[in-house]
Amino acid sequence: MADEKIIVRTRGPLDVPGSVSVLEAVFAVGDYPSRWPEDPAAWLNPEGTKAAWVALDARNEEILGHIALCQSLEDPGTVLVTRLFVSPRVRGRGLGAGSQLLRRPLQWAQQAGMELQLDVVESSTPAVGLYERLGWKFLRREPARWIDAQGRHPMLRIYAAPQP
Repeated sequence: MADEKIIVRTRGPLDVPGSVSVLEAVFAVGDYPSRWPEDPAAWLNPEGTKAAWVALDARNEEILGHIALCQSLEDPGTVLVTRLFVSPRVRGRGLGAGSQLLRRPLQWAQQAGMELQLDVVESSTPAVGLYERLGWKFLRREPARWIDAQGRHPMLRIYAAPQP
């Protein structure tokens, strides 16, 4: 896999089953999402979804990751990164799938003249590390509005996109 390259493109309808398969693999090794959704394909499109992209192995177009962008329900000038996940098979291999996926919402928000934010469960240290390495600015901590598998509202870290 040393020569494996990643490409990122807009997610199409035919990418949804592969994205769900990757989500299953992510869920099997970690805690994302914190509870398995009743309809994982629908979960990939939260209310207010503006765009979504997939990361693919350039050799065979196997889906390796996913990211979506949705409208903030509280602030019409803000869009939120959501549904970001990368296959456990390629994490930490230096391929940059997560970094490449994060570039697309940055470009989209800049072109639309909107602020871009994301939230991450505070205990997800690899994700927190990625965002901070990429220059995302920590804004605040707040409890999640949703409940995790243990029946708690986990603490979230809220970040603003790096400035161009």
